[in-house]
Amino acid sequence: MKKISQELMRCLPLTGRGLGLVWRAARGWTVAWGVLLLAQGLVPAAQIYLTRQTVDLLATALGSRGGAAAFTRVWPPVLLIGLLWIISQLLASLVKWVRTAQAELVQDSIHSLIHGQALALDVAFYENPESYDLLHRARVDAIAQPLALLESMGSLIQNGLTLAVLAVMLPIYAS
Repeated sequence: MKKISQELMRCLPLTGRGLGLVWRAARGWTVAWGVLLLAQGLVPAAQIYLTRQTVDLLATALGSRGGAAAFTRVWPPVLLIGLLWIISQLLASLVKWVRTAQAELVQDSIHSLIHGQALALDVAFYENPESYDLLHRARVDAIAQPLALLESMGSLIQNGLTLAVLAVMLPIYAS
């Protein structure tokens, strides 16, 4: 446990740097991505709310013995649940599209930073074969790590929002 906390403390400052790289490279796309994640986090809660309404309306319709006419009030929430499912699929597609555009901008920015640093190095640096390995690792890791960090944080934010909304809704349903 101690080793995990030490590793976390070592990586925490790097998290800010990685997010800063993403923010500087693709500010607009990052904002769009965040808004879409928030919307994705709210959709499951809305579906649960509508599911409760549907079940309540079904129970009322079955208890009233009013025939097919009693079920007419059930259709609107059922249709809204279907609409929310379609919206969630569209949001997922939009998030993928935004993430692709964001990743392209971040990759271009990081390539530019690495290229600038490579140009600033002394020629003696390139006489050592290990320097090419170092540059290659920098290109590969520098591109993958900030985007992986952003993806993980996005999932955490989206799922955390869904959990928070459901936690607020739970006492209402319990009563």
